[in-house]
Amino acid sequence: MCVATATFAVGSSFELLFAARVAQGIGSAVAWSAGLAWLAARTPEHRRGAGISIANASATGGMIAGPVLGGVMAGAIGTRSTFLALAACSLLLAVWGAFEPDARAPAERESSFLPALRAAAAERLIAVSFIVILLVAVIGGTLQVLMPLHLGAEGVTQSALGLLYAGGAALGAVTTTGRLGDRIGRLPLARAACLATGGAVAVLLLPLGTDLFAFMLVAIIPIQSVLYGVGYPLGADGADRAGLGHGLVLGLINVVWGAGAVVGPVLGAAVATHAGDRTAYALLVVLSFCAAAAVGRVSRSTRQQRA
Repeated sequence: MCVATATFAVGSSFELLFAARVAQGIGSAVAWSAGLAWLAARTPEHRRGAGISIANASATGGMIAGPVLGGVMAGAIGTRSTFLALAACSLLLAVWGAFEPDARAPAERESSFLPALRAAAAERLIAVSFIVILLVAVIGGTLQVLMPLHLGAEGVTQSALGLLYAGGAALGAVTTTGRLGDRIGRLPLARAACLATGGAVAVLLLPLGTDLFAFMLVAIIPIQSVLYGVGYPLGADGADRAGLGHGLVLGLINVVWGAGAVVGPVLGAAVATHAGDRTAYALLVVLSFCAAAAVGRVSRSTRQQRA
């Protein structure tokens, strides 16, 4: 991240800047996966949901503050100096991380990819985490395409759209429901969040005015944050049950998220183009309720095993 960000300050050709952006994306993905795995391993299971929720809230806060602070800094000291300052921040974080107590997977845990992949496929908690994260990626990606286009056609300006998303993200950042999952159980919370997501998207099927539609854009984002806050801890719990390393499982969850974030907007836009926005929203509602049914089935099976 440090080297790639510094390259933006000194690079001048398109090829070099493109390569730096790819490297920055790879570094970001690895840092996020490894950071969550480290946090899951260092946090007791009964506090894991709260810890990962705080990490998600921090990421959301950074996404809100980044464009604002970056724009202010670029205007005050220039783009080149801004990139160099951010590169220095990345370097300081790397140095700080080098002095933190590390967390490695115990020797008895499976770390080879193919055997671990088979073990992950057989563990129901990991399967549920895949379902939850895939759902939120598909729904989030689809709505980020369709809802701004609808509001833009209604005359809502780009700056107003930015404020709506910032408001929703701020609400999502404070929706740290991981502690609730620690208390009542992550599976019931995941099922409730899937149902709430489907119910919120179902509202979009109604003939809403512009103001109410804009309100729903803001309201849906915190509900999605609940899915993030419960999906990653479920994956870490499943890794414990399957005897897998947290880094491997959380990395796979991020791959699932990436697939959903790519496929959702493309398919959602295609459906909306050929059959209308409401058809696309209806499909998202069906996906949400199907996910809730799958989570509920695993939850019942888990209770029966404990009994």
